[in-house]
Amino acid sequence: MVRKKIIKIVNPDHRGFTLIELLVAMTAAMILIGALVLVFLSQSKMSASEEEMLSLQLNLRVATQRLSHALSHAGFGSSDSFQNGSSMTGNEPGSGAIDPPITRFVSHIGNGTSGTPNLTSLSPDSVIIVYGFRKIGTEVAEIISPNTVRLTGDLSPAPDPNTGNFRRYFSFFPNFAGNVFYELTNISSRTLTFSTSVDAPRGSSAYMVVPIRIQVANFVKENRLGQNIVIPVLQLKNFAYNSALGWIGAEHIEDLQIQYSIDGKTWFDSIDDSADLQRIRKMRFWVLGRSENQTGTQSQVFEITDLKANLGASDMCIVPPVDGACVIYRVGPFNDGHARMLSRGEVVLRNAS
Repeated sequence: MVRKKIIKIVNPDHRGFTLIELLVAMTAAMILIGALVLVFLSQSKMSASEEEMLSLQLNLRVATQRLSHALSHAGFGSSDSFQNGSSMTGNEPGSGAIDPPITRFVSHIGNGTSGTPNLTSLSPDSVIIVYGFRKIGTEVAEIISPNTVRLTGDLSPAPDPNTGNFRRYFSFFPNFAGNVFYELTNISSRTLTFSTSVDAPRGSSAYMVVPIRIQVANFVKENRLGQNIVIPVLQLKNFAYNSALGWIGAEHIEDLQIQYSIDGKTWFDSIDDSADLQRIRKMRFWVLGRSENQTGTQSQVFEITDLKANLGASDMCIVPPVDGACVIYRVGPFNDGHARMLSRGEVVLRNAS
């Protein structure tokens, strides 16, 4: 029997990697992985920044819509009564009695300023407006006597004749008396009795007429890490409710500036004369919003038109001052890492007398 000897020939070109080759390969892989990580982090940061900007735009859009709605309704259900000398008294939630009493549908104007040119020190404007903000019940079901009516549906918020609150003033639409309100003296179930005769037909709607303070306020909120943080919000404090916080119109609103016009052409930062308050026809506002989180980049410089007179040095004016006041004023840049945007609005007070 012949045995065959098998000879295995090893090809020297098929040997493993050397240490140097492994080091080179690992270095190249690390460089590639590092580049991919940098791209991922950059995309994540860009995505987060875009989310911040979208959230900021949404907050400003909501703030603008709610301000426009509230301001345009100022005087609804109240302007004629104020014109005839009526007033409203009661306690502002969390702040005690309103002093002086409310005698106009636009009143208690707080004329703040935008502080330094980079807005590091803010003193926003504030104002109290009065209007029939909510329908109470469904409609007038029965006229029991000249000053007593019965409503249908649920009465919420609950009317209250107590003189310490603002849930005792009502207006009816349609009616024959004009843009007037009536003061509640007694309530029994859905039957309301007022101090004067109610000139409203059966089937008309009843509205609670209340003051609402519009301002920028601080609000404590829990963040994603479970920590309590203080954020600035646009607050619409409705005096018909007991909460001192009121309604949050929009979050992360840093500044609010308001101007007033009697003729729609000349604008004032504040109107102190009571008669002129009754004659306000237009209001315009500026809302400055800030991103919730830092975006890691400097914010842009913003231009604010007709914001306030004499804000800072004249070299901050984009155009030459008019009568010593900046007509177009530049604020910023903001170097705290937060993005900011500005929203503007102008409304006609359609219920003014």
